[in-house]
Amino acid sequence: MDHRPGFVPAPYFIYYERLAPHAPDPRPPIVMLHGSAHTGVCYRLTPDGRPGWADLFVAAGRTCYLADWPGTGRSGYVAPEQIDYQFMVDGFAALIAAIDQPVILLVHSMTGPVAWKLVEQMGDRILQVIGVAPGPPGNIAGEIEPRGRVIEEREGETVFQFGPVTFAIDHQRPYVNTPEYLERQGIGGSRRFPRAHLDAWLAQQQVTWPRLLLQRLNWRNSQIRVEDRAPFAGKPITIVTGTHDTAHPRAADQAIVDFLNGLGAGAELVWLGDLGIEGNGHMLMLEDNSDEIAQLILARLIA
Repeated sequence: MDHRPGFVPAPYFIYYERLAPHAPDPRPPIVMLHGSAHTGVCYRLTPDGRPGWADLFVAAGRTCYLADWPGTGRSGYVAPEQIDYQFMVDGFAALIAAIDQPVILLVHSMTGPVAWKLVEQMGDRILQVIGVAPGPPGNIAGEIEPRGRVIEEREGETVFQFGPVTFAIDHQRPYVNTPEYLERQGIGGSRRFPRAHLDAWLAQQQVTWPRLLLQRLNWRNSQIRVEDRAPFAGKPITIVTGTHDTAHPRAADQAIVDFLNGLGAGAELVWLGDLGIEGNGHMLMLEDNSDEIAQLILARLIA
């Protein structure tokens, strides 16, 4: 493949990779954004050593851009107090603007809200969205995630319960995933996660900046919201969710689909169980049947 690294300049300092087949591909490239505590590596390599989704997509003739979050992985230093959802949206918008053609956006988990805002801000520059167990926009976060609640407010710290886990978030310090979170929600009920290679996954773990995490948990209704429905008209959006994702029961991701369709999008939920694919958790790109799911996504990409 043709591999070219690059950076989005100040103030975002985002590192990205362009992976492309040697033969020119006239189809729209795919911008792949990772979820919390990861980097673009999650799309390059599985814990058990197999090629990741990006390499499989390139082998199928598609061009991919992989970007690390601002202040994460190989991206340059950004003061943590700057890094919130809107900063992320603006940084990835700068990356997409630098790509000389419209793109397909593939996001996972915490970058779901980034995708919805990017569609609103960039309109026709984003042709399609693939959301892998994505987070919701702030418009409906409080409705579909009633399990997320504040247990205690302390000076400079908020304690949340979200699904089966509890978060104590220091408002000034980066959050590090606890072993309880990784086991109960990161892997959760998955029967497809390669547990024999858990150490290789743990080696990828990154911090999550506190303002981002507070927004993701919709602290004081702070999650970013969609304000303009017009850019969603007719937009093809596919949400892919596993049957054993602790944080994404079917009803929650169906509610995101319903909301997006209410904006005029052409959104669908691909519940893997409906296709006879059982046992997947939250980390679909890292699980033992990730190749099968990659082919499923490839078949749904617009030409």
